[in-house]
Amino acid sequence: MANEQNLKPFKPGQSGNPNGRPKGKSLTTILRDLLERKINVKDPISGKKTKKTIRDHIGLNLAAKAVKGDLVAIGIVFDRLEGKAVQRNLNADVDPEEEGFIYEFFGLNGSTNGAHRKNVKKQPVLKRKARK
Repeated sequence: MANEQNLKPFKPGQSGNPNGRPKGKSLTTILRDLLERKINVKDPISGKKTKKTIRDHIGLNLAAKAVKGDLVAIGIVFDRLEGKAVQRNLNADVDPEEEGFIYEFFGLNGSTNGAHRKNVKKQPVLKRKARK
């Protein structure tokens, strides 16, 4: 049974969490601090030894791979600079009859889902029986 005292809201001015949020670093904060550490590294582009942050070293390595023609690295660089390309589904809201007209109009011979064919039957809608 529920205690009637538990069902009442907090008194005005009283916090529901008097101790507050627990202290401690989040994983994001830990990683950001780690990436700001300086390390001695060989610059992958110039070849000189230098002291850089881990963040800078990761960026230089990514840029070096992109310069060498690594397509994955090139994609990452452009995604970070230009933003990821938005992929749109142009057929998402097209009625099957409209899709058939579009395919006929442009002289196309088929679609990936076959909805352009005239003899496509629509699936019947199943109705639930009412509960007694």
